[in-house]
Amino acid sequence: MLKQWKAMPQADLQTNEDKSIQALRESYLRVELAKYQVRKFPHF
Repeated sequence: MLKQWKAMPQADLQTNEDKSIQALRESYLRVELAKYQVRKFPHF
């Protein structure tokens, strides 16, 4: 049996995109902070 797929409303697509961008931004900032800490405190 095939399922009938429907297109997502544009508002839902935009919400998903906004959440994805925010998650990537937060991940990037965590990585940059970790890299900074390694450079600043190499003896740990």
